[in-house]
Amino acid sequence: MNPQIVPRYPTSVAAKAVGESRTVLDHWCARRVFRMEPNDEDAAGHGRPRRWSRRTIQKLGIMSALTAIGLTPARAHSASEFALREMERCPVEGGRMYLAVQGSKSRLFILPQGQNFEDAFNEISDGVGSAAAIVDLTRTFSKIDSVLDTMKD
Repeated sequence: MNPQIVPRYPTSVAAKAVGESRTVLDHWCARRVFRMEPNDEDAAGHGRPRRWSRRTIQKLGIMSALTAIGLTPARAHSASEFALREMERCPVEGGRMYLAVQGSKSRLFILPQGQNFEDAFNEISDGVGSAAAIVDLTRTFSKIDSVLDTMKD
């Protein structure tokens, strides 16, 4: 996709969408825990903000959810890249998406409409050997979309 026509959002909007402070996002970039993508726009000098694509903000949202439950930012970044890559490889229509992470393993799960998370929990946790972290990606993306859809680029 042409980076000139991809909507990009300033760091303040990205931070609000993922529930983190601007300082945290800047810290992740400064420590190179997080890699910007081609459709993002890095700060070009003092006073010029970074601008983030929706896909990158989704990645930041996954990272935020995973770090909130104890994963390191580096591990959360790796898991978020895995989740987005798998979602692009196998698009999902309907259902709820969950990311399960333990150690260096990550798995993406899609539960059909109407299937209860509690009913599927044993399957998910057995799939990665008692998952240490499970994130509801559908909920994470819905929150991000609700913020971004009200913003103008």
